[in-house]
Amino acid sequence: MNIEAAISSLKSSLCTEVDVGGLFARSKIAHKWKTPWRSLLLHESIAWRIQELLEQSLLLSQNEGLLGARILLSPRRSD
Repeated sequence: MNIEAAISSLKSSLCTEVDVGGLFARSKIAHKWKTPWRSLLLHESIAWRIQELLEQSLLLSQNEGLLGARILLSPRRSD
């Protein structure tokens, strides 16, 4: 599988809507579903951000912007 297909597959599998009713149906006690709700939102936002970074890095590398692609994908060091 090539990179374009993998990124396209990732994008098509991302969640476009989070159903709070489904979480509430699991537990009717509000304090028990706030944490799963927040963790689900965090998970989905990170997945979308990773997909965006991969897309931008691919575009940069295809246009010979290898330094830009490397900067986008390199982890930040705190030392």
